[in-house]
Amino acid sequence: MGYLSVDLIIAVVATFWVLFVFVVSGWIVNLILANPETFEARTVLYENRFLGALTDPFGARNARNIYFGVIMGVSALLPTLFHVYLAVRSMGQSVFAAVVRTQEE
Repeated sequence: MGYLSVDLIIAVVATFWVLFVFVVSGWIVNLILANPETFEARTVLYENRFLGALTDPFGARNARNIYFGVIMGVSALLPTLFHVYLAVRSMGQSVFAAVVRTQEE
């Protein structure tokens, strides 16, 4: 059972690693392009996108941003969700085996 805890920790770290890579890659792309952004400009950009998605979620540009956000979020969560599934399945099998053993005695 102890290895499952380590496995879950690795999955959570992997999720944050994916998010970190997304952030750093965006930063590197902005450095390579001739149009570097400040954090303030980026904050205003994301605030406007967020407010636009709330006010008109089915607009073409907003739907694209929402779709992109969902895809990025799911891809970041995949390692954690997979390992949580494995942990729950393993615990279920362990409990089932323990119940069967006690019933046989």
